[in-house]
Amino acid sequence: MKKIFLKFSILLFASLVSFVSCKKDYEPVVSNTVEMSGSWWVKLLYLDNGEYRDLYADFGYGDIWGELITSNTASNDKDSLWIIDHDLWDFQSKVNCDISNLTFSNSNAISIVEDYEIATPISNGKVLKSVAVAPSGHITDSIVMDIEFEDFPGYECRITGYKRTGWPEDDH
Repeated sequence: MKKIFLKFSILLFASLVSFVSCKKDYEPVVSNTVEMSGSWWVKLLYLDNGEYRDLYADFGYGDIWGELITSNTASNDKDSLWIIDHDLWDFQSKVNCDISNLTFSNSNAISIVEDYEIATPISNGKVLKSVAVAPSGHITDSIVMDIEFEDFPGYECRITGYKRTGWPEDDH
């Protein structure tokens, strides 16, 4: 009797496992802003006598690169994009975007970083496909935008850089 019960238990367990293993794979939702979204290595420049210069190098901090994230909004709108930087200035602002032209801007942008809500007007934002050459020599996308920081009055700034490639030699 014990042998019959053991065989029945094994058969029942195998049946349950086979039903559970037939579960369909998860299919992720594709972002409506996927063409402009990603992780980027960027520098912060400022306008000085008509020329953009490296802000951190000029102020004695050396060759500083930061990671910038561009991402869809929670509602996955095709005309909105988050710009997130916690390395160079610490801001997170929503911009309007045009996927067909790979452009973005928001003259009324306000950063939503907690306890650091500042105006961050962004203009002339653009993603340029396959025009940047990363340190490894790999071709990747480029990003550029003009930005002003409410707490850095009188300076016109520019953020510019290239999309992360995944190669360690391209990381900063």
